[in-house]
Amino acid sequence: KPKAAAHSLSNHVAAARAANANMPLHPGDVWLLSLPLFHVSGLAVLFRCALAGAAVAVPAREHPLEEQLRQAGATHVSLVPTQLQRLLDTGRGVSVLRALKGVLLGGAPMPDALVVRAWALGVPMVRSYGMTETSAQVCATAPGAPPEDLYSSGKPLTAGTVRIGDGNMIEVRGPSVFLGYWDPAGEIRRPETGDGWFCTGDTGRLDDAGRLHVVGRADAMFISGGENIYPEEIELALRALPGVEQAVVVDVAHDEYGRAPVAFVRMANGTAPSAEDLRGALMQRLPRYKVPRRYFPWPEDIPPGDKYDRECFRAAVEAEARSRPT
Repeated sequence: KPKAAAHSLSNHVAAARAANANMPLHPGDVWLLSLPLFHVSGLAVLFRCALAGAAVAVPAREHPLEEQLRQAGATHVSLVPTQLQRLLDTGRGVSVLRALKGVLLGGAPMPDALVVRAWALGVPMVRSYGMTETSAQVCATAPGAPPEDLYSSGKPLTAGTVRIGDGNMIEVRGPSVFLGYWDPAGEIRRPETGDGWFCTGDTGRLDDAGRLHVVGRADAMFISGGENIYPEEIELALRALPGVEQAVVVDVAHDEYGRAPVAFVRMANGTAPSAEDLRGALMQRLPRYKVPRRYFPWPEDIPPGDKYDRECFRAAVEAEARSRPT
């Protein structure tokens, strides 16, 4: 169920100061507001620009993103991977991105192939990790980082604020972590470990260089034939395939394995996904047990984006099963 996350002004100021220390922002700079203000990543733009004396450009939604960036004279922008991929698919989008001072990336896992492509084209990327409960980013790569850094979500912006706890859970603390969840009784409660850390619900690891690598949501993981499967790993592999614009993987009941993965795929050219082609390509990238058993076209009533309610997709599979003749 949805939860209301309560923040203080100081939460957002702390997050903005840490972000600006990593990716400098100055008076005269212009940050295009390309993400909605009801997402913390969009709201964070206001705080960063307010502290730095930079401008926020509110785009005209009817224009393509590359045109919005050009018209605004933008120097900075926050993008999710789908937006970056679409910009890279147009020559004009590439030239606009290369002229920026900073492109902050977050919101969803990013395929390594997309990282390499954008880096080779000279896009000034900064990858990040954060969530509503952390008032946006808590980890990020440095501007001008090499590909080996960009394969990760970067290092903690403030030392001592990110760790890996039991079960490889990512845990955080510090001044940008929210006050807690607002409950129906009017209380604000923040669940914490015994020593005061907030568990994000994401799993991951810190490498020897201190960079964070996010594996996936713990509540999305399922077991198939005794093997742990994270849907995000399969989705990344799918999105790395030519012609695939978006993918969502969910688990469904399976007589032999208990649960099994199936995929919803949105092709860039609008055609239906070819199960045979996708399965063959994934067999070269993933263990056999992680390869989806079935492939569905993207539901018409769900617009493309980067965050979805997996239950909607699971319900679509169940509805399709009920409609099949017995």
